[in-house]
Amino acid sequence: MLIPTLSPAIPLLQAQPLTASTDPQRLYERAEAAIVAFFHEGQSPNTARTYKTALLYWGAWHALRFGSAITPPVTPTVVIQFIVDHLAHQPDMRAPKTSPYTRFPQATQQLLPLALDRLLVEGQYKAKIGPWSIATIETRLAALSQAHEHYITHNAHLKWGPDKNPLRDARVRQLLSAARRTDARRGGRSFRPVAATREVMGALLATCGDDLLGKRDRALLLFGWASGGRRRSEIVAASFENIRRDDDGFVYHLGRAKTDQSGRNDPKNSKPIQGAAAEALEAWMTELLGFRITHGPIFRRIVHGRIVEPLKDGAVREIIRRRARMSDQPFGKLSAHSLRSGFVTEAGKQGISLGETMAMTGYRSVQSLMEYYQSGKRSTSRAARLLDRED
Repeated sequence: MLIPTLSPAIPLLQAQPLTASTDPQRLYERAEAAIVAFFHEGQSPNTARTYKTALLYWGAWHALRFGSAITPPVTPTVVIQFIVDHLAHQPDMRAPKTSPYTRFPQATQQLLPLALDRLLVEGQYKAKIGPWSIATIETRLAALSQAHEHYITHNAHLKWGPDKNPLRDARVRQLLSAARRTDARRGGRSFRPVAATREVMGALLATCGDDLLGKRDRALLLFGWASGGRRRSEIVAASFENIRRDDDGFVYHLGRAKTDQSGRNDPKNSKPIQGAAAEALEAWMTELLGFRITHGPIFRRIVHGRIVEPLKDGAVREIIRRRARMSDQPFGKLSAHSLRSGFVTEAGKQGISLGETMAMTGYRSVQSLMEYYQSGKRSTSRAARLLDRED
């Protein structure tokens, strides 16, 4: 195979560079800003908002605690102080006598001085006075870790290694591990919202009437559930442009999902919408056409009998919870994730294969799926009804 060579006789290659930089080992002046822009635009808005809030809190806490602005790299000592400032601990170090199903009854305390805690709340950096949960701590630490990784990557001239990220420090990791075990012993682990199985979905849908609000909510609930348990961001992203008719139903193409941020035109990203879900979607789209809405997001707000702007992510959770209250059923806590976990649980109950369930949901990890899937399978286990068997 002939390998083409770059001949110095080509006039273009002999021309002077059009930019001031002549060093191929260095980026052009505005290249770093362009790289940062790609990272920001490609990140989930919810994640970006959460991390921004977390980093603002880090700055406020550091200024109050140490009297100085926070600068990279943050030392492991500062991170350890942050953890013990915001997690409650047992002062006399006695092991608690509780079960994982009861809240820890004994008094605990945090190290953050009350005066600083009040200032953070007054400055709206913190919602309320008192210690945080381990989950909140981990979110704040994840934001700091990402900030360090980004800083280290884009400031190569500092010659910092990964060890400059304080979250990689052995003492920090050991403390976090001990904090998680302590939280579990106290019964502090959070219980996941109820899975919206077929029974739960039936109760929610029974509250949806034939008015505009009822048609929208019925279409939204069935769309989110029956297309594989879509996430709330995927539900509000459904639009005329990424839904097409297919025989007696529809096909929804996920332009970008949590497990596929690249937005590739992959056949696996096409999810069928059939049966009752297709009928409900058809009825809602007919209402949209009546308001001359023929493009853009499908699920929208309804104000004074008119269909207006698109829904935001948080509206999906509120719709589910409002319908749950209207059903007056003791299902427990429901959330937007209930649609996803409910779909997987119901698939397990009805004996749908694991592969087919993964294809519908888009899960890539079997481990992530199995907790819900096995929960559904266990509910139909013959071993659970040995005393009910007739000889």
